[in-house]
Amino acid sequence: MGQGGVRYLLAPWIAESSTRDLPAPDTPAEDLTVSKDGVTAPVPAPAPGDGRASRPVLRLRSSEKIVERHAFLLTDLGDLSPAHLTYTPLPETGARATWVCARPDSWRGPGRIAVRLQQPASSPAEPDTVVAVDRDTASCSRFGRHVLAGTRWRAPAGNWFLLAAGSRDVTRITATGTVRADESARTPTVPAPREGDVNLAGRLTNGEQLPSVR
Repeated sequence: MGQGGVRYLLAPWIAESSTRDLPAPDTPAEDLTVSKDGVTAPVPAPAPGDGRASRPVLRLRSSEKIVERHAFLLTDLGDLSPAHLTYTPLPETGARATWVCARPDSWRGPGRIAVRLQQPASSPAEPDTVVAVDRDTASCSRFGRHVLAGTRWRAPAGNWFLLAAGSRDVTRITATGTVRADESARTPTVPAPREGDVNLAGRLTNGEQLPSVR
């Protein structure tokens, strides 16, 4: 950190680097100068206070000579550890509720995840529901793209259901315990008692089994 912003030391497998303004996604990225030692030019820090202000983010792309060619974003949250921003699209389009797997990473290595269910809300400030968490895992990252989770949900009429969701390569979800179901779908909804243990397992397109995040 210094005058003009923050300088970052990039890994050797970073092939491209640029900056973007997060609140303005349609604005083209600007190339970021990097020294021969891998140190970037200063990146402006986010303006404090006004949440509508510009928020500069790093857009990096990995080299296909070392790993798969991926683009990802980093932003400064006011600490020494930038946060890796990722997004996984819906299992299905047009859904009334959204399953989200949030993953903060740091340079220290092990990451943690929280699977959240975002139901229709009366206001943007209404909280979502955390249905599962895990630590020291690669899930919900480009190195662990497969994820499965579930939760109980009470319908407006008072009936209880088991909601489950798997990532795009999940072809079948099986429930055992107080709920017994075997569905060839990524987002099954089945009647369920209000209480009791339920175990979920998924099957991937390659035939492998996927345990659920609990």
